[in-house]
Parts: sequence; structure tokens; C-alpha cells
Amino acid sequence: DGDSTGTISFQGSDGDEFLSTASISSAVDGTPGNNDMPGRLVFSTTADGASSPTECMRINSSGNVGIGTTLNYKALTIARNIGGTEGDILDIESNGSGGDTQPMIRFGTVPANGNTLGRIGFIDIPSYGGGFIVECNTGSVGDSTTEHFRISKNGDLTATDTSISSNSDSRLKKDISDY
Repeated sequence: DGDSTGTISFQGSDGDEFLSTASISSAVDGTPGNNDMPGRLVFSTTADGASSPTECMRINSSGNVGIGTTLNYKALTIARNIGGTEGDILDIESNGSGGDTQPMIRFGTVPANGNTLGRIGFIDIPSYGGGFIVECNTGSVGDSTTEHFRISKNGDLTATDTSISSNSDSRLKKDISDY
């Protein structure tokens, strides 16, 4: 486990010598066996002010991707040491035109054109309002989802089902009625 099986090194000259700017390396990622050679790919880059590359992303023998971590036990793991300060770890953007932008995260079954189980994201459509929304599948096969709640730009929480039993812990309280 860990034996190197190959490296591609990218280099540039600083005027005196060639230094590595990035590399892609392959290594054994597990215990090899008869007709079995588990492998991983490691992508490394050299930070400004550094003299050699450090690992930035790894694809392990299970196909899991780790960005900023070597502990990629899930399909995608993203980690970033931001040193106790606020900082973005992931940007999700959309190139909508005419003011219609909807960067959304889709949860669904494989393949991508299978069932959409739900979506979360931010909408900013002038005719529709805007805010953070949660949508769930309507119970049909395909990509049909319905908005269940929204946190608007001004902080208001709106639920599409306005009954108190759907939006509250009313079953734990007494003498509650819809108004």
C-alpha cells in the first residue's frame, strides 16, 4: 500500500533552475492480489512562495474524491483549514440571463435523468421573489418538485402548507387552532 506507480511532473524555470509547479501521481491504494491492483491518483500544486507541490486532491481506489483532505470516505469530501476565520468552502453559481438565476443542488437517483428527490438552493427571479428554498419530489417519477418552504431575502420563513400541524410541534401543545 502506498507504493508509487508513476508521476507526471509539471515544471517551470525561475531563471536559475526548473521547479515543479504541479504533479499528478499514482500509487497503490490497498493490498494488491492476483489480478488485483487497487490504485489512487493524487493531484498536487505548488502554492505561491513554496518550492514543491503539496497534495490538493485525491481519487482513491473506491472512486471517492477528496479535496483538501486525504480522508475521502464519501463520494466527495471537501475540507479547508480556514484558520478560525470565515471563508467559503464551496461556490455554486449559475449563469442565468435576464435576472433569472437559480443555483440549485439536486438530490436524486442515478442516472441524472432519473428521479429528483429534492433540491435546495437560492432563487432570484424578479417575478417570483427570491430567497433560499427547499423543494421535494411531488411523488411522481421524474424531475417534478414542489417548493415546501422559503427563507426570503428579508428573513421571512414561508411554508407552502400553512396548516399549523404541518409547520409546528402542535401535537405537543393543547388548545391550538389555525387562525
